[in-house]
Parts: sequence; C-alpha cells; structure tokens
Amino acid sequence: GDGKKSKVVDVRTAAQAAGHQINGKAGIRPQGAVSIPLDDLVSDEASVSAVLEGPGPTLLVCSKGPKSLVTLDYLIEIMGPDVELYALDGGITAWDNAGLPTNPVEE
Repeated sequence: GDGKKSKVVDVRTAAQAAGHQINGKAGIRPQGAVSIPLDDLVSDEASVSAVLEGPGPTLLVCSKGPKSLVTLDYLIEIMGPDVELYALDGGITAWDNAGLPTNPVEE
C-alpha cells in the first residue's frame, strides 16, 4: 500500500451506533473510526471537517448503505470531487454478513 491510513465514519444515529461499531469501543477508535451522525454533518460545519481531517481515504458506514451514499453525495457537493470518500456497500449489515470484525461499544 501507499502507507495512507484510512478513517471509518459511522453516519447512523448515535443510538444506532452506540452498541455496535466496526472496530469500536468507547474511548478507543482503531483506524480512526468515529460516530458522526448524518444530521450532525448537515447541521454542523465542524463535523464535516472532522470527517475529512487528516490524510487518507474516509469510509462512510450506515446500517444498510443508503444513508452513507446520501452522506457521500452531500460531502462531495460541498467539498468538491477531489475528496477521497467511499461508502460501504450494504453498510454494517453486509460487514456482519461477511463475518468481518465488529465490537460492541463498551462504556
């Protein structure tokens, strides 16, 4: 690889993301995984900066895919086509079905 670190941004509601995240637990966000709900992105410009902060691509995740695609379109519209963004096809549901690692968020 080229050595760039990727970020994972969960755009589900805080309640949806609270108990089940890709590689996540409270206080520890391996690979830069964070929860930033779509509503926060739309209403708070600082949230957009948080998604795009730092080098490397950003993977947007929701439950089944559509919300991350809406987020992708929104961010490209406001930031331009040169941002390195991807949406996880099928969301965390597809991730689970593929047997990939997830962790419940631990308080």
